[in-house]
Amino acid sequence: MEFLDKLVSPQSLEHLKLLHYLSGMVLILFVPFLGMLIGGLWLSLYYKSKSVKTSNTAYLKFAGEIIEHTTITKSAGVAFGIVPVITLLMTYAQILHTVENTIFVYFFLGLFFIIPGTVLAYVFRYSFSFSTLYSELKENISQSKNTDALKRYDTLAEKTLRLKQRSGRWALIFLLVGTFFFSAGVTLLTTPQAWGASTGLIAVFSNVYIWMRWLMIVILSFVISGGYLLFIYFFWEGGVKFIDSSYQDIVKKNLPKVTLLSGLVLPLFILVNASRFPAQAYSNSLFFFFFVSIIVLFISYHFLYDMLRNNHTKRAMWVFFLALSTSSSIVIAEEAALSGYSHKHALILGLNYDKSYAELQKAVGTAGGVDVAGIFNTKCLACHSFDKKVVGPPYKETLPKYEGKTAQLAEFIKNPVKKNPDYPIMPNQGLKPQEAAAIAKFILEEYKKR
Repeated sequence: MEFLDKLVSPQSLEHLKLLHYLSGMVLILFVPFLGMLIGGLWLSLYYKSKSVKTSNTAYLKFAGEIIEHTTITKSAGVAFGIVPVITLLMTYAQILHTVENTIFVYFFLGLFFIIPGTVLAYVFRYSFSFSTLYSELKENISQSKNTDALKRYDTLAEKTLRLKQRSGRWALIFLLVGTFFFSAGVTLLTTPQAWGASTGLIAVFSNVYIWMRWLMIVILSFVISGGYLLFIYFFWEGGVKFIDSSYQDIVKKNLPKVTLLSGLVLPLFILVNASRFPAQAYSNSLFFFFFVSIIVLFISYHFLYDMLRNNHTKRAMWVFFLALSTSSSIVIAEEAALSGYSHKHALILGLNYDKSYAELQKAVGTAGGVDVAGIFNTKCLACHSFDKKVVGPPYKETLPKYEGKTAQLAEFIKNPVKKNPDYPIMPNQGLKPQEAAAIAKFILEEYKKR
């Protein structure tokens, strides 16, 4: 943390509160997208494997569409996957300022794995698309009897297939490892023993609560990705128009089942996670939002069971909305716990900020004052006089309209504009705001003396 202490500056209590709000807002966007990537990769790889075992091409199609939908677009990957991780890294660096521990290292490790994992997820998506395209073109190339084209096709198809197989697995591994280290950092933030101490990898890997938090995020990933896919297939823009009824049955039977089964075990991990906070972390907000997350899950159970029992998809939009509500409630509860636990540290940082600010004010007052006389003699008197025309108009002609309007005069001095057609426009003197204000006040005071 020593190198970060040199990069970040002390923060006031108000700024620290804003940082907590910022981290909460970023997590509300980041956690669902991370969940969609993890859940989408896992489901896509599973159904791709199932298509090979059953020789059912419908499962392969399903696998390709899952990864295509859950990754959304490349821009979304940057906006919701990479930028939030970097933002959280810098935010927690400010919150943990002056704390001598290894907590921040685990956030950095999370960043180190999540970014390449996100990139590989998109490599998997596009290699999947190219692999499917090559399969569709194979018959046409074979009929052309062009051996050179067929060789090039076989080479590209083989490379694309190999890239698809490797990128998907490695993307999932990187994201799971990155999520584990991210979970470690968040867990240690609200662990009393971790503040002011070094926490090694052995202690992290043997910490049950870190594993429970990690499993909670992984299970939440299936709830979010399942809910999102239901939303895309059966609600967004009127839903997907299925040509093959057997393929529609695969989608309708599998997605609600995956979402429901993962959702059923999620409350257990939420409760375990809520029970581990230190006493000073508990607040009404924490209990309220954890309670909301569980209630919302139970409502989604009803909708998902209804979809499976009656074989309809009328509640698809609500399932996704409830999944997002669950994720957001968990994040807000976690941030409330962190804010409550770190309050003492925030007071220390606030005192450090007040001390630094006072020292800065003292330094500015003694060594950084404005040399008004020097600026007036070298800049103003070169073109102006009080009672006669030089290059510009005399002050007695222009200053009467600025009496009692020091700020307006300072603004004109800082950014001059042409006002009198009989004189050229005054050149911009490049003065700082405090210099312009000081000169304006000085000129008006001198004008009144004459």
